[in-house]
Amino acid sequence: ILGIEASGVFIYGKQIINMANQMVAFVRRVEFPKLVNKLEVTSSNIIGISIRVQKLGLTLAFFSGIILWIGSLLILPIIPDVFSNAVSTVSVLSPVIISGALFSVLNQSLIAKGEFSKAAIATNTVTIVALAISWPLPHIVGFAGFTIAEVSGHFVGIVLAIFMYQKGIKIRGV
Repeated sequence: ILGIEASGVFIYGKQIINMANQMVAFVRRVEFPKLVNKLEVTSSNIIGISIRVQKLGLTLAFFSGIILWIGSLLILPIIPDVFSNAVSTVSVLSPVIISGALFSVLNQSLIAKGEFSKAAIATNTVTIVALAISWPLPHIVGFAGFTIAEVSGHFVGIVLAIFMYQKGIKIRGV
């Protein structure tokens, strides 16, 4: 799809995004026991509780995404050309940090409630949607197609998780 050089640049940019995602995931692991405790004693306002308990991870994701986006745009004009493609890629991919964190808050809550089948359905749906969109879109819009695909997958996962919470859908475990 991208060619050898563009694939390399994409991988470099994606590694920087993944570094931010790993920091957020670490915070989310630290927040998880408190989330489990809070959700054990309530069955109402799960989404609100989940957001409040995981606010540090969400805040870190938001600021990481914004800082990488704005920072890459600010340094782009002053860096050597050899780095410009990788920095541009970071700028284009940075929204994925925020959308991924929003989805993870809800998915983590499903896991904390013991709703593993629902969490698996949501996660697999995110993957399927992102893959389906990322197949044709990069041919049309370049690297931005991957961001659009991932953010779209996260959006569908968020909507699905909220729907499963609100409707109280029962799914039999395997």
